[in-house]
Amino acid sequence: MYCFLSTAFFAYLASRSKNKGVIILCSAICILIPALMGGFRRYNIGTDSGGYGIGISRHAMESRSFSEFGYTGVEPGCRILFYYGVKMWGDYTGAFLLFQLLTMTCIYIGAYRHRKLTSLAFIMLIFMLHFYNRTFNEIRQGTAAAIIFMGISYLESKHYLKFALHIAAATCFHYSAVVTFPLLLGVHAITTSRIYQKNRTFKLAFLYGVIVFLFLTRPALMSIITRIPFLTKYVYLFDPKYDNINVLTIEYLGELIMFLCYGTIGRKILDGVLGEGNYNFYEFSIIFYLAFNFGVQFFDRMLFYNEWMNIFLVSTLPRFVKDKNLKILVTMAVIITSFVYWYRMFVYISVFATYPYKSIF
Repeated sequence: MYCFLSTAFFAYLASRSKNKGVIILCSAICILIPALMGGFRRYNIGTDSGGYGIGISRHAMESRSFSEFGYTGVEPGCRILFYYGVKMWGDYTGAFLLFQLLTMTCIYIGAYRHRKLTSLAFIMLIFMLHFYNRTFNEIRQGTAAAIIFMGISYLESKHYLKFALHIAAATCFHYSAVVTFPLLLGVHAITTSRIYQKNRTFKLAFLYGVIVFLFLTRPALMSIITRIPFLTKYVYLFDPKYDNINVLTIEYLGELIMFLCYGTIGRKILDGVLGEGNYNFYEFSIIFYLAFNFGVQFFDRMLFYNEWMNIFLVSTLPRFVKDKNLKILVTMAVIITSFVYWYRMFVYISVFATYPYKSIF
């Protein structure tokens, strides 16, 4: 918890300072605190860390050169970080450090680019509470998601080539990232259209229509997706034993109902959201993720990047509240519910085996 609060504190100092040197120093500390904590964790903190993470690291230690390492089971960017990280440090810790440094740097840059949309400290705190623990487990895909997170501002400003380059870089760490380009491009085109932003009835009808469409066409989409060469390795996630239906569907359903209720009721409190293209984009990305995700872990893996839009979705909520007193209440509600989410997921249920935290020292 001290890690979360101190990260947010230095992000706040960086956003408030006018001195370039202070901004750079506070930004570096904001990145280093969680990166070092994640890098210096024991091998059994995070289920993937003690799984393929240790196996790949051991293979890197035994290799005399990068060409000999040639571990083909993971993407090229991951091979580079694993190999040189292990050679630098002498064991898996070096690889974990490089992954965490890259991930946190991308997250901070992405948050900094959105500092005019909402508080930099608030974005960092929401990330820490919702996704930081997950980067201990989803090492490769977490890094890919962080790179896409960094590039979202280019999609929002319609610099599509720069956004595509971020997708290409993310694909070097997890092949599933390539799916994100057409998906988020389509979502952004829809949510920035005039009719979607201005017509409340159309927006709600469209959201409900997407949910129904995804349920009806999911078997056909499964058949198409699993024919894509680099995604065939995830076909096993269609197996019923990997289904989310008994574990996560109720939570997804609850979240989906919450967003749909927001669409019909919440605007009595949150004025002005309909005119915000960015907020519509974040909202629709989450709706898409939740609607597609019921019961099948394959889609949880493929749409993992959409889920990260929750960072912006949650952190920008207070911005749309006009009344100052109500704004304070909404901000406190977001912080409290995020803390509750973190405690329930990562402490009480202990998802991803990241708590209690133990370092190598």
